[in-house]
Amino acid sequence: MASGRVGKDGMGRRGWASGRANSSNPIDNPDHASDRIIVCQDCGSPFTYSVGEQGFYGRLRLLTPTRCVSCRAARKLKYQRLKDGGS
Repeated sequence: MASGRVGKDGMGRRGWASGRANSSNPIDNPDHASDRIIVCQDCGSPFTYSVGEQGFYGRLRLLTPTRCVSCRAARKLKYQRLKDGGS
């Protein structure tokens, strides 16, 4: 056996980064995934953060959304108008 290259679990030194699913993370373990209800930080209304959205955000390494869809659209429109020079 090579000196310390493979651990007793057979995963080697970097076993933690081997790509194995982490069963405590619902995105990595769809059997335990569920929709989440989040309260919008702008309007205060609850919105659903679906399992599909969680997977999408996770794959792209995005943060969990804090605004509902309509507040996100309004914010995007506001900044687009500022960028274009309008008010």
